[in-house]
Amino acid sequence: MNKFSLALLFCSLPLSLSFGAEPNDNCSKISGHWQGIYTLKNAADCSIYNGCTHLVAADVSTIDSDKFRIKLNPAIGQGGVFEITCENGVIASPVNPGNTVSLNCDESNHCFVVYDDERLSSEMAKP
Repeated sequence: MNKFSLALLFCSLPLSLSFGAEPNDNCSKISGHWQGIYTLKNAADCSIYNGCTHLVAADVSTIDSDKFRIKLNPAIGQGGVFEITCENGVIASPVNPGNTVSLNCDESNHCFVVYDDERLSSEMAKP
């Protein structure tokens, strides 16, 4: 492995591993208010919702050390309340099985979530 490959590998590690933070550190940062967008993938859904991309907000509260409640408020469409788990920076959501969720927080404690499933994708940030 050359120096470039090693540097690339180091840069691709999650911040919690790269800087020696607690493994569950990002999970402890997800409570609070989030804002972002969601984009529908199906043209028929876009027609129903008068466009494909819309604003969305979420309020996340802690239930337990690894369990959280999310109140989702899309600008267009129906919101809802559901629970997720977060362990070692990995979010698991029972909503829409087959989804992927990634959570990243930078050194300034700004956190970002990317959600993707068959119907839509969403990007949200917590300032």
